[in-house]
Amino acid sequence: MIRPGDDNTRKQAFRVLQQILKEPAEPGADTVQLECADEGLEITFMFGHTGVGNILIKPESESEVINSISRQAHLQKSSHGLMGMTLSGEPYAIIVEKYESFGESAFRLRLQKSSERQT
Repeated sequence: MIRPGDDNTRKQAFRVLQQILKEPAEPGADTVQLECADEGLEITFMFGHTGVGNILIKPESESEVINSISRQAHLQKSSHGLMGMTLSGEPYAIIVEKYESFGESAFRLRLQKSSERQT
C-alpha cells in the first residue's frame, strides 16, 4: 500500500508508474491512457488506433500515481507536459496530456524513444 506524503511514497509511486509504462513500451505501444474507474486506475495501451488490455491498479495507489505523473510532467498549471523516463534500459520522452473524462481527471501519455538517457 502506498502511504501519501513522504519521500518513500513518491519513489514507490514513481516505480509503479515506470512499471505501468514499461509493459506497453516493450511491444511498441505509442500511447497509454489512464482513467479513474470504481475498481481503481484503468490503463489502456494504444497501438495506433487499437486499444489493448485494461489493467486496474488498487484505488489506494491511484492518487499517488496520478500525483507522480503531475509532478514529473509539471502539470500544476498546465494540461500538457513532458517527462523523461528509462523503460527497459531505453530512454523515453513522454508527452503527457491531462483531460477530463466523466468528470474525473484522465491522462494520455505518448511514448517516444529518446536519444537522451533519463532516470
